[in-house]
Amino acid sequence: MKSFRLLFTFCLFALAGSLYAQRDGEKPYLTKSFSPDGLKNVNIETSGGFINVAGQTSGEARIEMYVRGNNGRDNLSESELKERLEKYYSVNIEKSASTLTAIARRTTKDNWNSDNGLSISFKVYVPGAIATDLRTSGGSIRLADLSGELKAETSGGSIDVSNLKGNANVHTSGGSIAVENITGKLVASTSGGSIRATGNVGDSKLNTSGGSIRLNSVSGSLEANTSGGSIHADIARLGDRLTLSTSGGSIEVKMPMDKGMDLDLQGDKVQIAMNNFNGLVENDRVKGKLNGGVFGTHSYLWRQGQDQSDVTFLYSSNPHNLKPMKAFRLLFTFCFFALRQPLCPAGRRKPYLIRSFSPDGFQNLKVETSGVM
Repeated sequence: MKSFRLLFTFCLFALAGSLYAQRDGEKPYLTKSFSPDGLKNVNIETSGGFINVAGQTSGEARIEMYVRGNNGRDNLSESELKERLEKYYSVNIEKSASTLTAIARRTTKDNWNSDNGLSISFKVYVPGAIATDLRTSGGSIRLADLSGELKAETSGGSIDVSNLKGNANVHTSGGSIAVENITGKLVASTSGGSIRATGNVGDSKLNTSGGSIRLNSVSGSLEANTSGGSIHADIARLGDRLTLSTSGGSIEVKMPMDKGMDLDLQGDKVQIAMNNFNGLVENDRVKGKLNGGVFGTHSYLWRQGQDQSDVTFLYSSNPHNLKPMKAFRLLFTFCFFALRQPLCPAGRRKPYLIRSFSPDGFQNLKVETSGVM
């Protein structure tokens, strides 16, 4: 069961790290100040703690380090914290050329366990125009009021970004993502939480394996996918491409409908309100031209999978760019059915599908499945 134990240990560590948030009135263990002259980059890396970065218009660059015992052991004395830091960790806080660095790493495994581990966090105040590279193995990341490229990654906490002018690439393995007022390209992914974006201007690529996606007043090209939740998108201005996909929830879209579109929407139930439409309208299919259609290079796609159905909504200025998703729909339907079967008592189960064949000429029978009887 090694793989299970490793996974379980990781999940506990990620959870413990994500619970570490700064308390009101908490004093930093260490504070260092630097001249902001020439600063262009910030590199922050820590273990088990949070990272907060805030832009400022004046004053020195400043790094505050907060140290706390793991697993809720936050009543350690300053001498105990110092002893553990010196014995198990290396901490480097410095300004070198144009880069401000704060790195805290565990250095030894000898006589080490989670009981004597530490959560080391950083709060950073820097000039507003600066690029940031932020990594923590078990805490949240917050960034606000900066101009510059952002890279942020955490293994067990949430990510919150606001008022950023620049491209952002953010990833968390165990928390939610919230971004607001980003002007630039955004790539955001989480393996276990929701994604919320508000007021962003620029192309976005969003992915979550276990939560919903909610977009409010966003502009630009958009690709959003979730394997376990719904999608709500309020789009202020369309870009060159729109792709919305879910394997386990609904999709609701509000967007400008005054442009010409070629529509192909299909699923168990289709609901769409439109005017000036010419084409086929049925309960499970909408196909035709809205506002006369447009020919060009732009294409838009909505795809929804829910229960044993798949809904595909295609909006394109060039219908030849669109390809059917039949293989995806069949695969998803089979996988969902296989997942549900073991949960149903055999005596109560109703067949999902029945097919009959003539027995004439039969000599062999081959049945193959996974995870069901």
